[in-house]
Amino acid sequence: MRYEEAWIWQDRITTCANALGYTVWNLRYDGKSCSFALELEQTLGDEQISALCAHMPLPTDYDGVGGHGSRFTIYGNLP
Repeated sequence: MRYEEAWIWQDRITTCANALGYTVWNLRYDGKSCSFALELEQTLGDEQISALCAHMPLPTDYDGVGGHGSRFTIYGNLP
């Protein structure tokens, strides 16, 4: 994924999180692994985690709780 595409995906990820009622604390792209690290300002419950992962525009895994809220890895390495 090119960095220009990463900016577009960051906007889509932020829009998705905001549409579900969550606030993004930190979102960064790792070019080496072609993935995004997302941390929310909220700590989510199991149902909220499942809903967020299902609504994300790219495959998403829950990584646990970080310093501010729930953390996720979003994979941008699409064919």
